[in-house]
Amino acid sequence: MDRVSEPNAETETGILQGIRDAYPGLSPSYAKVARYVLDNYQDVAFMTATYLAAKADVSESVVVRFAMHLGYSGYPDMRREIQAIVKSQLSPVARLASQEESEIHPGLSVEEIFKRTVHRDMMILEQTANLRENVEAVEKTVDAILGAHRVYCVGLGGLKNLAEMLSLSLGFLGYSTYRVKQGEVYMQHDLSHIREDDVVITFSYPRHIRRAIEALEIAKKAGATTVAITESFSSPAALVADIPIIAVTQKDALFNSYCSAISLINTLVQSCLMKDLERCRGELKKVEAMLPEDDFWN
Repeated sequence: MDRVSEPNAETETGILQGIRDAYPGLSPSYAKVARYVLDNYQDVAFMTATYLAAKADVSESVVVRFAMHLGYSGYPDMRREIQAIVKSQLSPVARLASQEESEIHPGLSVEEIFKRTVHRDMMILEQTANLRENVEAVEKTVDAILGAHRVYCVGLGGLKNLAEMLSLSLGFLGYSTYRVKQGEVYMQHDLSHIREDDVVITFSYPRHIRRAIEALEIAKKAGATTVAITESFSSPAALVADIPIIAVTQKDALFNSYCSAISLINTLVQSCLMKDLERCRGELKKVEAMLPEDDFWN
């Protein structure tokens, strides 16, 4: 029998421990689901039954019966309990506790923290660059931007800075962009103008803000092309978007690292520039001509 993952101290009770206890007596198809859930429960928390079935290489009905076998009324009921575990682990206090046990921990000098942080970010960038799916996703996004009437950039909370960076950079090249404002009333108003030939790019990272996912859902209903820049293919945003682009981050720190997201912003902007060079050159000349000649640049 395959060995299943050992849970950490945060997950030794509840559904994960229940699955481990039941594992020896599970049928082969149930065991497939059990192994996948135990190894990937943070992703499973946001998966539909259909998506989990594909990942575990079983039918959707097997996933539903597996949940009922564990005593749940159905898959949504089981997923809610997994989500409760993940939410508790993503709380600031839990993430701080996780960081204290990671490679960047109390007792290190500032110099050592600096070196380890940069090294960690280098690994995150390498993981992002090695995702083959990202190449096709970036190509599709660039083509969508080039043909778009307007590009809406969505980032809530601290992610508004990433959305602003993308919006400003594309706008500087002459593309019609708009950063969706925060706040329910503002966001609903901004998104009410979306057309079928628009593109909506949303940044979403743990803890995922529900309003960011709703922005993608509203855009899809309007027929616009939706893009999610997020941490995994099974994140809530990736499961909704037409085009998910994965910008890897770390899971054992209080704050997410956005170095890979910034790199992807640079990639999108540089790709648009190179594929639309002459038009962008003309737009840059217009901007330059409008700047005052004296006392503008330091």
